[in-house]
Amino acid sequence: MDKKAVKNVGVTLVLVTLVSFVFVYLPTPKVMAVTAISISPTKGVVGDLVTVNGTIDTANGFFTVRWNQTFNITSGQASDVKVAASFVVPQTIGAPSPSARNVTVELIDNITGTIATANFRLFIVCEIQTKNLAGENITGVLVEVYNATFPNALVMKGNTNATGWIRFNLDAGNHTFKAFVKDVEVGSRSENLTADTELVLPLRLVNVAVAVETEASEGVPSVDVAMKYNYTTRSNNTISEIASMRTNLTGVATIQNLFTNTTYKVEATRYGMLFNSTTLAVEFLPSSPLSLDLTLPTYMLNVHAIDSQSKPADGVQIKVYEWTSGVTTPLQTYVTGSDGDASFLLPFGRYRLIVSMGDAFLNESIVNLVENPVAFTFYLSTANVQVTVSAFDYFGQPIANAEVRIERKIGQEYESLDSKRTDGGRSAAFALNVGGDSRISVYVGDRLVAVKTQFFGTGQNQVTFNISEYVSIFGYPIETGLFTFVSFLLVLIVFVLLLARRRLMGVFNKTLKR
Repeated sequence: MDKKAVKNVGVTLVLVTLVSFVFVYLPTPKVMAVTAISISPTKGVVGDLVTVNGTIDTANGFFTVRWNQTFNITSGQASDVKVAASFVVPQTIGAPSPSARNVTVELIDNITGTIATANFRLFIVCEIQTKNLAGENITGVLVEVYNATFPNALVMKGNTNATGWIRFNLDAGNHTFKAFVKDVEVGSRSENLTADTELVLPLRLVNVAVAVETEASEGVPSVDVAMKYNYTTRSNNTISEIASMRTNLTGVATIQNLFTNTTYKVEATRYGMLFNSTTLAVEFLPSSPLSLDLTLPTYMLNVHAIDSQSKPADGVQIKVYEWTSGVTTPLQTYVTGSDGDASFLLPFGRYRLIVSMGDAFLNESIVNLVENPVAFTFYLSTANVQVTVSAFDYFGQPIANAEVRIERKIGQEYESLDSKRTDGGRSAAFALNVGGDSRISVYVGDRLVAVKTQFFGTGQNQVTFNISEYVSIFGYPIETGLFTFVSFLLVLIVFVLLLARRRLMGVFNKTLKR
């Protein structure tokens, strides 16, 4: 390379270096950001969360978000020139349009005052709560919304929640709200919506409180009340239905949310037995609850008790208990006379009858008192029982003067009833007030010689003992062993006497021959 070329290269390097130096120290021109805004979502209702994203002119500057050109809804500081914020859509005052309206959302650079705008489509919210005529919240009601300008145009629909509420996001304007239960219209209301609104939609549903009392004005629990009725749906279908409830401890059954302007057939049953049938006509807008009072009639129960001999049972105690109440305290108690009759005045129902004599149980039965009067016959197979006990010896001869003891079984133990001795007819006769499972014991000379168990009831009760340990001599018992010994001894004596007689006769005959 020649000297001239080398010189040109050096000059070029010097120029490049100088230019680079100048550019390094020259001020960098400022790049201005453009204020911009975007929101998500772009439409909704009061209470919705809206996110704001955008940019402002001033890096790390402060910004304000303004709602509806009315008030500042949020503010903050940009990250460089980027903005991120959020807010909840507030209640908004303003003249509504026939439909949802646009609300301006503004992003303002607080330093430069630059504004970027976006539109939010706001819908005025309508919350409906359905209540029956008693003011109770009703769940599961179908609510339909119609535009008042086009009455047959269904806008939207839905079912009320557990507290009776439903929310509709509606445009401003006139709307009609209709409520349906079982496809029957039970309520309607028209409203001009100009702002977020909460409305009560009254329903033509009534509660009916049925009170059941005795003639003595006592509440009757456990009565089943059924209300039978027909209704017609909006599609012109006729449906038959039954609403039912059971009376509580105070005798009241409340059947809820029945249709008004309807006639009901009310049937009241106790233990499945009908005692009252009436008609209840419900007006279009009655007071709630409606009251219906029913009286449980009082009937006569006539009881006739017959003993084991088919005779009127005298002196037996008859106790009457409510069928479901157990046997702790009887409602009524009666002791029969010589005619064996007892009478009770009781409310229509089912009763448990228990018959006893003293502490001895005789019988029990269940009686349905469903007409007036009711006659019931109690057959007491163990009352006034006749018992004959006979005792026979080894040879089948009756034993006199044997003691017979009779005991009645109570639980696992036996209770003494009576004691007698066999008479001249060699038997003992007993007239027991109460029979049943019994134990019979026979004693001879204070010695227990035989035991039997037997049930004593209707008819003649015969008990026979064959006591082989004794032999009856002229009606009086002698132990068989002793009898055998005495008999042997007598036979031996007779044999000896006969032998002696024979010998004496032989001596006598010899003497005569001499």
